[in-house]
Amino acid sequence: MDQIKNIIKNNGIVIFPTDTVLALACSPYSDEAIDKIYQIKQRERNKPLALLVSSIEQLEQIAILNEVGHKLLSEHSAGSITLICKLKPDVKFSCAAENNTIGVRITTHPVAISIINAINSPIVATSVNLSGEESITDSALIPEIIRKQVDYVAEGKSDSARPSKIFDISGGDAVLLR
Repeated sequence: MDQIKNIIKNNGIVIFPTDTVLALACSPYSDEAIDKIYQIKQRERNKPLALLVSSIEQLEQIAILNEVGHKLLSEHSAGSITLICKLKPDVKFSCAAENNTIGVRITTHPVAISIINAINSPIVATSVNLSGEESITDSALIPEIIRKQVDYVAEGKSDSARPSKIFDISGGDAVLLR
């Protein structure tokens, strides 16, 4: 875990399993690493990246979780939904949307939780794939074009073959986006 922690703290990129699909991840405080994720995925910069957190408390440190969000979290299994929330006024992430919102998912995967707890921070996490292609759930299937651009791969499989549902709660109501 120390190796992964050091990579993330030093602007590196890691891949690890989660409760949905494999995550391509970095520190939310490293613009350099965030830019690299956009390059690896060949993703347009106007498409925001999401964060993984280990608890509701960690989510509430960075974003506004309204009653609708609390209700959704109680109705769905943890890890299965991503909530688009408004960031708290004093929180800034370059991976957030222009309207100061960000997708946040509370993970239940032990590897993901260990990494988040080791760095004592949320982590930028997006699916391991080139933009527009299928997400990858098994590290053995990571294309070489992606694998050679990251600093560390935690080998293994994710718990699911499906990405999370995405609900936008930033306007007060829940809007299902995916």
